[in-house]
Amino acid sequence: MTEAPLLQARDLDIQIADIRVSHGLDLAIGAGQCWCILGRNGAGKTTLLHTLAGLRAPDGGSIRLRGETLGALPRKRVARQLGILFQHQEDGFPASVLETVLQGRHPHLRGWQWEGEEDHAIARRALEIMGVADFADRDLHTLSGGERQRVAIATLLAQQTPLLFLDEPTNHLDLHHRIEVLERLREHGREQGAALLMVLHDINLAARFCDHALLMHGDARIDQGPCESVLNTGALETAFQHPLVELDTPAGRAWLPR
Repeated sequence: MTEAPLLQARDLDIQIADIRVSHGLDLAIGAGQCWCILGRNGAGKTTLLHTLAGLRAPDGGSIRLRGETLGALPRKRVARQLGILFQHQEDGFPASVLETVLQGRHPHLRGWQWEGEEDHAIARRALEIMGVADFADRDLHTLSGGERQRVAIATLLAQQTPLLFLDEPTNHLDLHHRIEVLERLREHGREQGAALLMVLHDINLAARFCDHALLMHGDARIDQGPCESVLNTGALETAFQHPLVELDTPAGRAWLPR
């Protein structure tokens, strides 16, 4: 018996003003898969991610979370199954790094319940995974942009959801930390049987770390499927409107602009 998808979209239409982001999109995301969303600026990558997360209603079609209609589920129940990293972090009040990561535990708490020892252990483990455990007691506002990004991803990991949506997770990160963060996210997904859906700008990082892709052409046309078939030179040139050179490297296929 085939396991049901963690998230399934059928005949999905998305439109903003006069821009059609998707038309008739069918999508199934399964446990352990790592998906990327690629496309040029303005193609609607973030809008697609937010719609699939239930943050905005689609203009047509349906989205189901573990077989249930996403829009009909209470937000707290959704937050126990689907976590999202936003493109920009808003820090409204002073807090330590550990206090910030503990916010990821809130969907699992009742009413005014305080975080317990298990919640603290989960939060500290998430900080370790992201390599920022030594920052636990630091004020959030003392961190660099890259450090703050890793703390945000640790907060997402502490939420312990089977679906992780990440909008540009490599924002503010240098080359070393980009590779490290994507490696650790992919490892987390494989170990926990979690699915990842990430908006990325770097074609080569997407090809290296993801196994499935959504390639947006900016005209509601979206190629999807395993990266080996979706990420090809012709399709990438059409989507990004720029000629490319494909290379065979020790780390796999890569593309350079002509």
